[in-house]
Amino acid sequence: AVAPVAGLLAAGLLVWQGSYAAFSATTANGANNWAAGSVSLTDDDAAVAMFSTALVTPAGAQDTKALKPGDTRTNCIKVTNNGTLAGPVKLYVQAYAQTAGLGDNLTVTVEQGTGSPLTAFGNCTGFVNTATLVNAQTLTAFAGANTSFTNGVGGTSLAVGASTYYRFTTTVNAAAPNTVQGGTAQATFQWEIQA
Repeated sequence: AVAPVAGLLAAGLLVWQGSYAAFSATTANGANNWAAGSVSLTDDDAAVAMFSTALVTPAGAQDTKALKPGDTRTNCIKVTNNGTLAGPVKLYVQAYAQTAGLGDNLTVTVEQGTGSPLTAFGNCTGFVNTATLVNAQTLTAFAGANTSFTNGVGGTSLAVGASTYYRFTTTVNAAAPNTVQGGTAQATFQWEIQA
């Protein structure tokens, strides 16, 4: 009976001595914090389409109400990275529709580049092409091949606070058949940044 009690007392003494009879030192690197960045794109179109069939054409939009074979319309737009992360920007078509085959007979050229203080939505003055993203492709083909970030055109990284410019040129096929008369085409162009 004495041996177990003596063993417990000895064990308690060793634990007490081990807890209070050692030098110690610590170091710490504390209050670590993490914050996720953000991605954000804006453009300077003021919610107006680049090309319009509106009864009264909105300021900055190009009038497309009365197109005929051979007609060309051009417009520019500025896209700015307002987020806190840089990343590649791609262009694709979010929605597309046509009637009477107009989109099959409407070619699109999209150039990316730099601009001057005058370059803005509805004004291509000072635009300098640095890359041709789409070269005289029908609107139908462009819309069908570029439907998301994965298969969109472009991909140049856009720094935080930086802007890039795009010039769109559309031309009605000079040999468009008579059946295109009265036809319509509608496309929503979308830019997306990923980081």
